[in-house]
Amino acid sequence: MEIQQLERRFQGCLVGLAVGDALGAPVEGLTREAIAAQFGRITSMISTGRPGLSPVDYTDDTAMMLCIAESLVERGEFDPEDVADRFLKWYQTNPLLLAGRTTIAALEALDSSVPWNRAGEVAHQRLGTSAGNGALMRCAPIALRYFRDERNLIKASADSALITHWDLQARWAAVALNLIIARLLLGRREGVLEEVIPKIMHPRV
Repeated sequence: MEIQQLERRFQGCLVGLAVGDALGAPVEGLTREAIAAQFGRITSMISTGRPGLSPVDYTDDTAMMLCIAESLVERGEFDPEDVADRFLKWYQTNPLLLAGRTTIAALEALDSSVPWNRAGEVAHQRLGTSAGNGALMRCAPIALRYFRDERNLIKASADSALITHWDLQARWAAVALNLIIARLLLGRREGVLEEVIPKIMHPRV
């Protein structure tokens, strides 16, 4: 595969994530019926109606994805402590972005000096669950870094999710998505799901 083609796929993955996030931000948390009644079919960027947010503002999903991407670039490898520190610094800026309650609970734990590998568990204990999709939304940079290194991709994906989402379902959802992204980066389409599903059926992380 040509380097230029791979670079375009990298760019498309991250830009697509940010654009999709901004497109969906105004209707986050709404039912399909409520969206249809209030907006109809959304085909362009619209305002959230929230003070300080423009139609092109993204949410915590993209902000935290950028934290992971910037850490990977600067460190060269996935460093969960550094990523957690970047999450915390972003959180401490009191952003106007939309964040889920599990993510907020974990960031509050980090802000109280709970270590990165315990913050998600603290959030889970506080809320009674942490099986949300917040960790899934931000994990793509890990697939880009380790798309030729499945072992480290799995470990980094699970650890990235663990920072905020302790539940194994959340962690292995991030693993599954990154395994799929890695295969798509290499131009593979057929049989991807059938290949990935057995790898996450018996988690050992």
